[in-house]
Amino acid sequence: MKSIARDAQEMQTLLGEHQDAVVAATFLATTSADEDIEAGSAFTYGVLMANELNRAAEIRVSVRT
Repeated sequence: MKSIARDAQEMQTLLGEHQDAVVAATFLATTSADEDIEAGSAFTYGVLMANELNRAAEIRVSVRT
């Protein structure tokens, strides 16, 4: 029974991390598209967004295995 609880807790943690990454990527995409943002900042937000999307993809792959 402890194994099931431990697995469920791990899954909940992964789902939370995935949600955080997706929400952060959406926020960064919206922020970088703002007309008042400087080009250098927009680029940085884009890099950060890509990192978050990669993290979300890594989590999805780890859940499948």
